[in-house]
Amino acid sequence: GVNNSWSTRGGATWYNGLQATVTMRLSYELSMISTSTCSKTIDRYRYINPSDSGPSRMISEYDAPQRFTLGGTYELPFGPERRFGWKNGIGGKLIGGWHFSANGVFQSGLPITLSSGVVMTGVSPTLSPDKRGVNDWFNKAAFVPLPSFTLRTAPWTLASLRADATENWDATFMKDTKFGDRANLRFQLDAFNTLNRAQFGAPNVNPTNSAYGTITSQANTPRTVQLGLKLTF
Repeated sequence: GVNNSWSTRGGATWYNGLQATVTMRLSYELSMISTSTCSKTIDRYRYINPSDSGPSRMISEYDAPQRFTLGGTYELPFGPERRFGWKNGIGGKLIGGWHFSANGVFQSGLPITLSSGVVMTGVSPTLSPDKRGVNDWFNKAAFVPLPSFTLRTAPWTLASLRADATENWDATFMKDTKFGDRANLRFQLDAFNTLNRAQFGAPNVNPTNSAYGTITSQANTPRTVQLGLKLTF
């Protein structure tokens, strides 16, 4: 089973998407690339009830309607073969060879898998951003407990009930120092989740649980910094 649902080998997935990519080299030192994707993914491989004659068609748990990425690299214009500063000697070694790059990912939240024992009331679970928070992520009036000995009618996922969106930046500072014609010493500093943004985990969707509608976990990790030094020759 998948997320308390029942699966079959005779299922199918439909993906429709439109992607645009823009590449820019703004100067000798600066280049950027961005991609934008609009898509929809539908699955038909999960049973709503074990007694169903076949799997039901519903929004995929991996559906991300909007995804935008932006990446850029900037080579600082100092040192040998650059516009400013010392061109050789110790000064050139110190200020030359610096690079900075950053990559950002912005993506819609993924659908949340509903509890196995819920009934949809007809109320939309969507809350406006100013009303949504870790204590009330969705409209709790949208679901009620499934009565005993009752077949489920609610799908496992809804396009209108999603987890927190992804908004992440990673950055890298790098310096190459050349020695002679072949040797190169590279210093690198990587900062993952550079802005230290917390991405919330999925909320509790069991209406019989005291934590119903709340979020008690984090989906990503705090800012992580790593240093590296590599010599090639």
